[in-house]
Amino acid sequence: MISFFKKADDGIIDDKEYRELCSVMANIKVDEETVDKLREYRYYGFKENIEYEYLVAELRESIMNNDKAEPKEILQSLASDIVNMHKEEVLNKWREYPHLVEVFEALGISEKQLETLILVRAKEIKALTERLDNNSLNSLQQEIKSILGAAGLSYVGVSVLALFFATGIGTILGLGYASYKAAQKFFGLGNSEKYAIQNGLLKAKMDSLSKMNAYIVADLNYLNNKNKELIIELDKNRQYDEELISELKSLLEISDVVSKSSLLVVEDQKHYNIEILLRKLPES
Repeated sequence: MISFFKKADDGIIDDKEYRELCSVMANIKVDEETVDKLREYRYYGFKENIEYEYLVAELRESIMNNDKAEPKEILQSLASDIVNMHKEEVLNKWREYPHLVEVFEALGISEKQLETLILVRAKEIKALTERLDNNSLNSLQQEIKSILGAAGLSYVGVSVLALFFATGIGTILGLGYASYKAAQKFFGLGNSEKYAIQNGLLKAKMDSLSKMNAYIVADLNYLNNKNKELIIELDKNRQYDEELISELKSLLEISDVVSKSSLLVVEDQKHYNIEILLRKLPES
């Protein structure tokens, strides 16, 4: 559904959208088999004119067959994923974007809940970009806990960073239900360093970025192999084949997008690595 959403507004997934898609995959730890299926869908299986209600109905049916999953938490998690894919300037005007209005309505997310998810996203960014010690983050924890409860949002349904603040378990940064289950296995920090909590979050973010790059590299390898196969086929035919040339052109364009998204991830890695180093410097 995330892949469909990223194409819904303009029919393409650009480099920034591709990076965000990989971010979701990394944070919920998508396995190799599912990665392959999602790749085939992105490149060959996308269908236009599908209603969000249909996709949500399919998702609900899938959830009902899994007694370990909670429908409300899954749908809230999906809404959180979508919120975190957008910049502040878009989220501040979300009512002006029909594809955003449609998807949140289909997910059953009220305006109040959506505004809360947007607010929590801003606080997550603050937790990663401002120099906050353990006490400051603990105060933020209580604030987020109150905000989520007032909006009727489950801690499971929003990012694990918010969950971490609300429950005090784990030091991982991720999104949604699957990561929440993983977080339950983590033990407490047990670290008295002034910036221990924030350092844990930043390092977890770096780990997530590494996973994102691994997905991107796998996609690039897949695309390179497909391109080679098409070139061999064209060479074998020794004649103009419009269908093969069109497919090759499409895959080359996708390869360019994927390559650019990799550069964006590298820039993110540099940024967060600097943030980690800054926490080691004495305060002025």
